[in-house]
Amino acid sequence: MKILFSATAVACLLGLAPLSHATTLATAPTFAAPSQRSAHCSIGNTGTKPISVTVKVFDEAGNAFAAPSTCNEPIPPQSICTVFANTIPSLSAVACSATTAGSADKLRGSLTILDDRELPLRSVQLR
Repeated sequence: MKILFSATAVACLLGLAPLSHATTLATAPTFAAPSQRSAHCSIGNTGTKPISVTVKVFDEAGNAFAAPSTCNEPIPPQSICTVFANTIPSLSAVACSATTAGSADKLRGSLTILDDRELPLRSVQLR
């Protein structure tokens, strides 16, 4: 009887434990112009604690670009990290996503598409 009660208590406690769900902010696939050459995705932490994120820039088929990143460590409070996709297709849309293990309430982000002179052609917010 004691074992049954203990097992039931543990099951109830585990059932009431908060579950951790990943949260993703992302842009829609975005096209700027035939002159587009690169894209960067910047993620800012507006909170007071570091936040770990996985940030990707990918093509319209969902393939992530191999891209240099400053997002390999948790983003410190009031700081920004960026992923640079230095070569993107000129006639295709690209997108950006940022995934964190917890809440994304303190994260803000944008995808900026640049031309071959590094001039911004279009910028969109992650939602």
